[in-house]
Amino acid sequence: MPGGSIQVTDGTHTVNSATELDFTSGATVTDGGGGVAQVAISGGGGITLGSYAFTYNTASLNAGVNTGITAASGKVMIFAWVTITTPWNGTTPLADFGVGVSGGGSGVLGGIASNFPMTSSAATPSGGATTPTLSSFTPAVWNTSGQIQLWVSRDATKGGTSPGASQGAATFYILQTS
Repeated sequence: MPGGSIQVTDGTHTVNSATELDFTSGATVTDGGGGVAQVAISGGGGITLGSYAFTYNTASLNAGVNTGITAASGKVMIFAWVTITTPWNGTTPLADFGVGVSGGGSGVLGGIASNFPMTSSAATPSGGATTPTLSSFTPAVWNTSGQIQLWVSRDATKGGTSPGASQGAATFYILQTS
């Protein structure tokens, strides 16, 4: 496959170095040209985009705040990202998110990748769009339902020590099946 391989997971099973996706039912795949595969999923539901804007002084951000976005067991989290508008200062501000995570626990990113370092540079518009500052490319299947929470702490754990920032603003986005 030109361009390399990807990692695919359903939340339980992971296939590393996949070079092909085989949809066994409910999807129609067409060649969009330029290396783009267009996938139409049928059989109910669609895809939703949720967003949550937050700042360094959002109340209880290190303890986890409700984003107003709901996850549903069996649905797929396709992609999540943070667009930083003002970089954080403070001591190692790291973001993570999840559903039903206990205090001291890791979220989705702690289980699959590195956490979002909130000190990254602000997103810069280019070509008529603003690209994500930080992102997670690993899809996953939710194994629980509930409110998605977001937190920023020094070690990226929910309830971890606040970074003590005096600046920082960003928006969390998540694309998932509905």
